[in-house]
Amino acid sequence: MKARLAVLVLVAGMSTAALSATDFKELDTNADGYIDEQEAAELAALAEAFPQLDQDNDNKLSEEEFDQFEDPAEPPDKGG
Repeated sequence: MKARLAVLVLVAGMSTAALSATDFKELDTNADGYIDEQEAAELAALAEAFPQLDQDNDNKLSEEEFDQFEDPAEPPDKGG
């Protein structure tokens, strides 16, 4: 899955530097602590990767899930 996500990012034409500059709080426009599919649509690469990033299938990305988009090599924090 990590390889697939990396490919999605490359296909979208975004560099790792550009991704790291993307701020979770900027994308979370309603400030509910999550990025939903509508908010993710603001960034094409994120919208495309959304289904793979949404690890718990709740149709929104937590900050931990979003961190996978910024750094696919970093495993998600499964802690409580």
